Amino acid sequence: MGTIILVSISIVVLLILVTAASRKKKPKPIIIFDQYSPNGKIWMLKLWQLYKSGETWSISPNKTAEDYEEMFGLSLPLNIYGTKVSAYWKDMGIVEDYLSIEDEKNIEFQKGSFHSEIENNLTMRWHYQYRPLRGQNHVEVFEKYNLNLHADEILYFASIKIDWYEEKGNAVAIAQGGSRFKYGGKISFATGALPVVRNSVVDFVIVDRGAFYITNKRIIFICETKPENRMVLIEDLLEFTMYRDGILLGKSHGKKPLILVPDYVNTLVPRDDLNNIIRVLYRIMSRTENQDFTLELQAKI
Repeated sequence: MGTIILVSISIVVLLILVTAASRKKKPKPIIIFDQYSPNGKIWMLKLWQLYKSGETWSISPNKTAEDYEEMFGLSLPLNIYGTKVSAYWKDMGIVEDYLSIEDEKNIEFQKGSFHSEIENNLTMRWHYQYRPLRGQNHVEVFEKYNLNLHADEILYFASIKIDWYEEKGNAVAIAQGGSRFKYGGKISFATGALPVVRNSVVDFVIVDRGAFYITNKRIIFICETKPENRMVLIEDLLEFTMYRDGILLGKSHGKKPLILVPDYVNTLVPRDDLNNIIRVLYRIMSRTENQDFTLELQAKI
């Protein structure tokens, strides 16, 4: 009997040791911010908060190196092209030739790519928010997207893999949850604190996932798996309600469509189409698509 008890205790101890050893062998998860230089980590966390909030640069996307210098009290040298980009990257801990690294799992590639994607997306938001919108005419659109527009129609935004939902009935349970914009009103682009609509889609059915276009006259949706499309005239839009992953379009008549933007899979930087959709719709609905607001920004300097 004593032998049996001794063997049982030995087995339990062995299991505990094996479990402890297996736990020790698990590698620590790589936190991307910790891979930059001390200055780079602080800077990337700042950009990340700005990105997650739904906002953009306060002055200009062309002053990032100067803002970095000011933040850390530095004087970065110019490169042979007369810019400070090389020194800016070096001080952050980003290798200049990271794009030549073929292994996308390589940490040097990931650091450079993560920084580049965030900065580029913040810059795209800035252009949609402050610069005159750049569009394509009906000829260019047909050649690029095989989409027929009217002769006086300009395409300002295009994306794919967008989900289009429609109401089951006339009641919309989620309409009060987000941030609403109406004609003539003010808007905040800070979508980071807004509720998520995806978990509240109870009064909607999905039509399909497909291609999404915004012109100066229409919102167009082309289904991916069905021989259908959807269209909303800009002049019929009374308002829209923003959420962190979708936008509810308020029309003058008919059912309200809900536009959801599915996120990318296995990426470090979340998809940013929704923030640009909101900005483009706001500019068109407020009839400011041809205005340049950068002069107002320059006046703040």
